[in-house]
Amino acid sequence: MVNSALQYPIYGPEIQCPHCRQTIPALTLTDTYLCTRHGAFEANPDTKELVHLQSGRHWRQWDGEWYRQHTHPDGIRFEIHEALDRLYTQGYRATRVIIAERYKDLVNAYLERNSPWRGQVDVSASPKLYGLPVEFSPSPEDDPQWAVINFSLEKEPGVPVTAIPIFGCLSSRPNASPCVYSHAGYSPSHSFYERLGFTVHERFTAGITLACWIEGLGGRIELIQVPEPRPAADAFGDEHYTGYYHLSFDLTEQVDSLPNWLAAVRQSFAAEEGSTKALTILLEPQQQIIGDRVYEVAFIADADGLPLEFIRVIGHVQP
Repeated sequence: MVNSALQYPIYGPEIQCPHCRQTIPALTLTDTYLCTRHGAFEANPDTKELVHLQSGRHWRQWDGEWYRQHTHPDGIRFEIHEALDRLYTQGYRATRVIIAERYKDLVNAYLERNSPWRGQVDVSASPKLYGLPVEFSPSPEDDPQWAVINFSLEKEPGVPVTAIPIFGCLSSRPNASPCVYSHAGYSPSHSFYERLGFTVHERFTAGITLACWIEGLGGRIELIQVPEPRPAADAFGDEHYTGYYHLSFDLTEQVDSLPNWLAAVRQSFAAEEGSTKALTILLEPQQQIIGDRVYEVAFIADADGLPLEFIRVIGHVQP
């Protein structure tokens, strides 16, 4: 009789996808798990790592949680930033960052250090990341979890004393780049566009800032770190405003009814956030003739109050 455990990869018949956290099945008699959204992951029985075959990213597990194993400083910086932003939305502030010792050489050049005299670095001062003191973990021999986990945040109730880097957004069709800046935190901005159907496509740096692309609705939005943001202008409500006005998404090929689509989006926001943070509708869906076509047109405000237009062709003007 064949041992059923030998038919599956080392983590058993199913795992949680490291990306979307959905339960995904193993392919029997292979080392592979298959996510319908993110593709195949291969479990290495020797290193105990899970490898995303499409991207080559490596993950390891500790106490039931997956931890991505970073090979580039941007990856660990992004992960720490997102954790700081989540703390803020939960009513906490971080007081210290403890980073796994194995990343010391990787992140060292990106840490902030005081320069008290003609650019000389004060080696006695604690290095900082995002304005927070940084320490490195004990060695994995002393504490085995640090062979897998990436960092830990010490926290306390309250708002951040040092401003956490904030993100803005740049939106475009895949081959164009008109800019829009935002003053909402990364999590609110990302969560807002995620509910509209966007997903993270790529993470990278833009100069000294962090950025990522999210794609959906036939276009691309780039979230960009803005350290000291200013309030956005009221482009929709100020009739004397000049400059960038709004993004426009053509949903003709993607939805059958703009009013029905917007109603579903509004219900999604209300169910997730509650009535106090419901979706802001700037213009309810209405019909408008533009050229020789009839459109459904609606406007909403994003997480920063910036206007977004959605249009859909419903017919042609009769001669």
